[in-house]
Amino acid sequence: MAWRLSQSILKGELDNRERGWVFGRLWLVGGEAPIELNLQGNCLPDLAGSRIVFKNPNACAGDDISLTVKQEGQVGDVTASRKVKLLACSLDEAHRSREAGERTPTRIANTLYLEWFSDSDGRVVVESADLVFEIGADPAWQMSEEEAFEQAEKNRLAIRRFVESNESRDATTEVDGQEPPLDEFEWELRMRESDDLTDRYSELLETYGEHPDCERIVARQMGWHWVDDAIDADERGAFDTTIDTNAAELVPQEPNPESEGRDWIRTRDGRAKHPIAYRAQVLSARISRYFRAQPFCNNSQSDVFEWITSESRVLSGKLAGALDGLAYISTPDHGFIVAYLKRGLKHLESILGAFTEVQKNKDIDPARIRRFRAELFKIREEMITMMNISRDALGE
Repeated sequence: MAWRLSQSILKGELDNRERGWVFGRLWLVGGEAPIELNLQGNCLPDLAGSRIVFKNPNACAGDDISLTVKQEGQVGDVTASRKVKLLACSLDEAHRSREAGERTPTRIANTLYLEWFSDSDGRVVVESADLVFEIGADPAWQMSEEEAFEQAEKNRLAIRRFVESNESRDATTEVDGQEPPLDEFEWELRMRESDDLTDRYSELLETYGEHPDCERIVARQMGWHWVDDAIDADERGAFDTTIDTNAAELVPQEPNPESEGRDWIRTRDGRAKHPIAYRAQVLSARISRYFRAQPFCNNSQSDVFEWITSESRVLSGKLAGALDGLAYISTPDHGFIVAYLKRGLKHLESILGAFTEVQKNKDIDPARIRRFRAELFKIREEMITMMNISRDALGE
C-alpha cells in the first residue's frame, strides 16, 4: 500500500535546484520532527530546477504519520500542475441535483502532487487541493524534452514495480504447508464479514456517488489501497493494455467426465452446471415468465410477485456459486458448500412463505403455485442431502 498524506500536512518545502536530486522537508500535525527528503531524480518540467514552499491552512490530524523521519529513495511524479475535478457544492446539494435530473456542479483545480518511492516505507504520496504553494521565480536549470521523457519513463517504471511487488507479496503471504479446511461455521463467519463489507461499500457509494473522485474516495474509505495505487498506475500508462493473445492457444477448461451426472450435467446451451443449480435456474425462469404474464390486481400483490421472482434468482445464484465448481475440482471444500447452501435455504424458505400470500389472489392458478412449491420442496430436499454429505465428509 502507499502512504498518503493530505490532512496532516502543516507546511513543507522542496528543492530541485541541484539537477538529479530533490531535497525537502515536511512538517506534519503531531510529528515531533519534520520528515526529511533526500531523493534521486527530478521533478516534472513545471517544477524542475526550482524551489517550492507550501502550507495547508486547513491542516488537521487524520493521516498515518509514522513514516521514517529520513526518507531516501527515488522521486516519482512531483508537479504543481496536476488537475483534479472537485465538487463545486456540498454532497447534499450534489444529491439534490441528481434527484432533480440536473448536472452535478464541479470545478477544475490545480493541486500539488508529491510522490516518491522510499527505501524504507515504499510509495509515499502527498496530495491535497488545500495546499497553498509558491514557486521560486527563476529555476536554476531548465529541463529538456529528452530529460522530461526520461523522468516520466522512470516514474512509470517505478510505480509499475511497486504495484507488481505488492501483488507478488499478496500472492505469497500464505504460510508453508496446507491449512486445515474451514468448517461451515468458519465459512459462515467469513460470509458475514463479506456481507458487512458489501453493506459498507453500498453506503459509501450512496454517500459519494456524485463526487467526481468517487472511485478513489470509496477505495480509501474501504481500505482498498491497492485500488488507489492501481488507478494511479493506470492513469500514468504504467501497464501495457494491448495484450497480444492468440485465441487459438486458449483451451477452455473441461469438466471432469467421471463426475458427469453426479456433479454436473450439460445444459442445452452447452454449459456444465450442477443438477440442483440447474433445477433452481429453470424454476426461477418459469416463475419469472409466469408472473410477468399476470395482470397485477394491486401494488401490494405486485410487490409479492417481484419479491418471489427476485428471491428465486438469488437462490439460483447461491446454488450456482456453491455447486457449479464441483464439475472442475476433485476435492470439494465441504465447509464452504454447507455454509453457502445454508444461506440458500433462507431464500428458499422466504419464497415458500411468500407463496402463501400469493395463494390469496383468486386470479392466480392454484395448480401452478402447487407445482412451484412442489419443485421448491424437491430442491430443498436435495440441498439438505448435499449438506449432510458434506458434513459427513468434514467429520471424517
